[in-house]
Amino acid sequence: MKKIHVQRIAHFTGHTQALFALCPALQPNRFYTSGADGMIVEWDTQNPAEGHLIARVNAPVYFLALHPQHLWLLAGTSKGNLHVIDLASHKEIRNIEAHTHGVYHIHYLQKHELLLTCGGDGQIKLWNRNDLTLLRTLAASEKNARILTVNPDETQFAAGYSDKFIRQWSLPDLTLLNDWEAHKNSVFGLAFSPDNKYLLSGGMDAILSVWNNTRPVTLFKHINAHLLHIKYISYNPSGNLFATVSMDKTLKIWDAADFELLKVIDLARHNGHLSSINKVMWTDNLHLITCSDDRTAMLWQLEITESNL
Repeated sequence: MKKIHVQRIAHFTGHTQALFALCPALQPNRFYTSGADGMIVEWDTQNPAEGHLIARVNAPVYFLALHPQHLWLLAGTSKGNLHVIDLASHKEIRNIEAHTHGVYHIHYLQKHELLLTCGGDGQIKLWNRNDLTLLRTLAASEKNARILTVNPDETQFAAGYSDKFIRQWSLPDLTLLNDWEAHKNSVFGLAFSPDNKYLLSGGMDAILSVWNNTRPVTLFKHINAHLLHIKYISYNPSGNLFATVSMDKTLKIWDAADFELLKVIDLARHNGHLSSINKVMWTDNLHLITCSDDRTAMLWQLEITESNL
């Protein structure tokens, strides 16, 4: 049985409103945050006291994504715009009206010449990765498309919606593979397992659902994982652990092999966040960053031991 010791090793403060977005930077030990204040800030994990403002947009930022090919940072906002920030000059070079409501998720595909976005208009859009021209729109629902995930070999992607459904397509031909009512309310968190065997989902009902990645999809198990909305799900690079974060102010670490809960990280025991945790991002197998409605980000370090008890 795994045992985890956790330590908060950095606290990043300076934003004036809730944080919704996290993204790795080009340089090691650096990352970006943004949120309701529209400020995009670069942080150094080795020097957490000094954040550097690299851009500001005129609406809350829901999602950040790095475009490594062109050294761009993409910011999706509550207004549905996709802002393109040149990281060399820290200047905004394009402002694309991507969705009619918020841009909730952006995914850069390594294998295909594609960029995916989803938004409050219920649409998923596929863009040319090189020049960001719109190629295709998938309009499967009138409710919000809240989250995207792509499987490890980029042969499938899935989206979670506010109509309780998850929909799954093949790549690159965009055949609809699965379409099912997955939760009691909106789906906010979604992640393929690194071995492509499972699709994990979570949402407003606070349930972590594990689905067999088959056609048709079948349920492996439901887990009563949190007390309030599950906001995000993320595997570490090696795939042996995954993390969930929630409106209940907790970060939870799980064993990816048997879905056993290994650690609950919270305010009382670990000096954690004061309010809803909205995103989690692993920087390596034992370090992860969270951001919250409390206007801060935190860096966590895990130490794993094996116990025979």
